[in-house]
Amino acid sequence: MSAQANTSGIEKEIRKIRLTFDRAKDRYCYYCEDGGSIMYCDFCKRGFCYNVMGEAGNEIPGNSDTPQSQPCLTVPPEMAANKGRHFTCPECLSVDKYSLPDYLINRGARVTSRVSIKASVALVVFYLKSQEVAAELFARQLCASLGVFELHVVTLFMKLPSPAPEKAAEDIRQQLLPKSPYHLVVFFLTESDPRGGWWVGSADNCRGSERVDEEDFFLCHMAGLTGLAIDASTARIFGLTCGSNLLNKDSASLIHKTLNIRPWHSIVLPSAPATIPRHYFGIFAKLMVHLYYFGSPLRNSLLRTWAKSPEAREHTGFVIMDRQSWKTPGSNLIVSKLEYAPHVSRPYGVELPMIPSLCGCWTKSPHRWKERHASRTFGEEFYFYTSSCCATELHIAIYTDRRVLLNVHGTRIMEEPWDPDTLRFTFDPTRMVCMKILPSRKESMENQPAHNSPWTEAGLGDQLE
Repeated sequence: MSAQANTSGIEKEIRKIRLTFDRAKDRYCYYCEDGGSIMYCDFCKRGFCYNVMGEAGNEIPGNSDTPQSQPCLTVPPEMAANKGRHFTCPECLSVDKYSLPDYLINRGARVTSRVSIKASVALVVFYLKSQEVAAELFARQLCASLGVFELHVVTLFMKLPSPAPEKAAEDIRQQLLPKSPYHLVVFFLTESDPRGGWWVGSADNCRGSERVDEEDFFLCHMAGLTGLAIDASTARIFGLTCGSNLLNKDSASLIHKTLNIRPWHSIVLPSAPATIPRHYFGIFAKLMVHLYYFGSPLRNSLLRTWAKSPEAREHTGFVIMDRQSWKTPGSNLIVSKLEYAPHVSRPYGVELPMIPSLCGCWTKSPHRWKERHASRTFGEEFYFYTSSCCATELHIAIYTDRRVLLNVHGTRIMEEPWDPDTLRFTFDPTRMVCMKILPSRKESMENQPAHNSPWTEAGLGDQLE
C-alpha cells in the first residue's frame, strides 16, 4: 500500500511539473520562442509577441536600421487596448485565404539569419479613396516581407487622382540608404474600364468619378517619379486591378508605346477581365523577395509565385512587358501573356463551358470534363471530352497560333508572345476556336470524331494559302 501511495504521489508531482511547464511555454512566442508582450489567438490559442504601432521606438518594418528589435507582430493601439478584441494569428490566417490581417507580421525578424543586402526598395502605392484600407494593408505586408530579409524600404502612398509630385520623389531619395543601389516599385490599386484606361476618381471623391487613358495615367500621375526611375537599378510597375481595359484592342499597344521610351524596366498587369485584387494579393510578398533579395528575373519569379498559388492562377493570368535594361540601345519591352491552362478545363487558356449549362444536370455534382482523346493536325489542337454526369460530348479544335504550353512547378501554363509588328496579341477565339456539342451517348457508342480537315476559320485560311 505504501508503495502504491508513493507511486501515486510521484505521478501527481510529475503532472504538476508538466502543467507548470505547459503554462510556462504558453508565455513565449510561437515563432521566436521569446517572451515579452504576448497576444493569444482566438482559435488555436498560440501566443505571439507583439508591440504597439505608433509607440516610441516601434518602427514600421523595413524602415528600421535594427530589424532584430522587432517583435513578430505589430498591432494597432485599439487592438492592444481592447481586451475583448478579436485576434486571428498568422498561422490561422494562412488557412483562411479570404481574410487579411489587421496587423503587421514581422515573421522571424528576431531569429532569421540571412545575408544582409545593402540596397533599398522605394515602394509607391497609388489607390482610389474607396480602397485606402486595402492599399495600406497590402503595402505593410510587403514591408514586413522585405524587412525580414533586412531590406530597407521607403513607402509613399498616393491617393488618386493626385499625381506623385517631384518633391515626394526627392523625399523618398533622402530616406534611401546613402551611396547604395535601390529599386523602385510602383503599385496602382484601381479599376479598369472596358473602353480602355483606368479610373482615378470614384463617386465619393470631391471631383466625382474620373477616368483617364493609359498614356495619361503614366504621363500625368507618374511623371514625378521619372527621376527616381532613371537612377534606380530596376523600376517596375504592377497593376492591382482587373484586365477589362485590355479587351480594348489598342490598350496594350498604348501602354507599350508609352513605357518603351521611358526609364521603366517592366510592367505587370492582370489579364482576367473579371477578377478582384484580393484573389492574387498573396503572391506579391514572395514575389518581392524573389526580385529584390534573390535578384531573380521577373518572369521566373512570377512563375515561382503565381503558378504555385492555386487561387491566384485560377482567377487571373498576367500580361508582362519586360526588359533587362532601358539604357541599352534598341532594348524594347518584350511582351507576353501567361495563363493557367490545364487540359481538363482550360486547354491552351481557352475556358471550357460549364457542364450543367449544356446538359442541364444541375443537381449532379461534381461536374468535370473527362479527356478522351487529344491530337494535333492542320495547326490545330483537337480535344474530345465527355462530361462526368451524363457523358455529354464536347469536341474542340484550337488553332494555337503563337500560343505554347509550359510545364512549370507541377502545373501547365500557356504563354503567348505578341506580334512585335502589329503590337497586338494575335490569338482571336472567334476565328481560332471551334466547339461542337453532341448529346449524351453510351460509352460503347462513343466514336472519335474525324479531324480530316481544319475546323477553325484560321485553320481553313492557312489551308487556302
